Amino acid sequence: MNNTAYNLDYVAWLEEQQEALLAGNPEGLDWEHLREELEDLGNEIRAACESFLRQLMIHLLLYQYWEAEKIQCDRYWLIEIRNFRAELDSRMTKRLQQKLEPKLDKLYDQAKKIAQLKSDLQLPDQCPYPFEQLLSDWLPDLSC
Repeated sequence: MNNTAYNLDYVAWLEEQQEALLAGNPEGLDWEHLREELEDLGNEIRAACESFLRQLMIHLLLYQYWEAEKIQCDRYWLIEIRNFRAELDSRMTKRLQQKLEPKLDKLYDQAKKIAQLKSDLQLPDQCPYPFEQLLSDWLPDLSC
């Protein structure tokens, strides 16, 4: 196995790894770099889902609480809410969901700070959205 391919031509290295996997050739695999790449890939997907959850909560908060901007922005917020849910739906697995759910309070705190900077609103200290609700088609009741 030519380990320099990983450093010199990443695409060629990927193709070599794919060929070795398809051929069932464990000797042709660059195990060290494969472990790193798989770990990085998992971290990237998790980070992307965290970002989509944070953005989703920002837009839910704005949609639910920012009355002064509702007429001008509610359509945009709804589009963004659907977009972030679609992104989450295409990436979310049960295992990833189990890893992200305990981080909901931290992600909400980040989302709340951003939404407050944008709107100057006082928003709930605790996340008003259960994790399952965030991943569903649910929208806040605006009749309050």
